[in-house]
Amino acid sequence: MSNTPAVKPPSSRETRVQRAPLSIADVMSMPMEDLRIECLLLEIPSTGLDKSAIQKRLLKHIVARATSTPVSHAETSLVLAAVDPDPVVPDPVAPTQEL
Repeated sequence: MSNTPAVKPPSSRETRVQRAPLSIADVMSMPMEDLRIECLLLEIPSTGLDKSAIQKRLLKHIVARATSTPVSHAETSLVLAAVDPDPVVPDPVAPTQEL
């Protein structure tokens, strides 16, 4: 039996430390160990990759994060308004009553 204590998973009450987002300069200047740590923190697979391949993955992550735009409430309202049927025009799918 090993004398190494079991690693305790963090409790849900523990707060994560907010870090500054990675920059391109950060990724290009980091040593290999720090690149691997960043990949672990960001859940990016890096096993078996060399330094340049890890840098490419982290740079793709930076670009994806920078170009993703969350949907704002105003944009959602406009889309919903655009698909609502006009209440004045009869629904073309609804059966019409002939008199």
